[in-house]
Amino acid sequence: MNAKLTSKIKMRVGIVYSTPEQDEMINSMIEAAQAALINAGWRRNDFEEDAQMGIKNEQAIEAIAKIVKRNLNTEADHSAIDPMLIFDIGQNRGV
Repeated sequence: MNAKLTSKIKMRVGIVYSTPEQDEMINSMIEAAQAALINAGWRRNDFEEDAQMGIKNEQAIEAIAKIVKRNLNTEADHSAIDPMLIFDIGQNRGV
């Protein structure tokens, strides 16, 4: 996985410092989020990575960040499905 993508996701979820173990956990969440979005109808090429920039599709990065942020949060109020994530999935499905 591209370190640039991990950095972008960490920035979006508010992580400024992490250990290698935490980075591994975040990378695992990113991979799971990509798989979930592909299973929801996104195309694989939405997640193609550039060597320098990581994933070029900003909408894909935002959707991944929303899933990772939801997975990191353990409060009951935040365990519900995010309506904006549903919007992102629906908007990009089958495009």
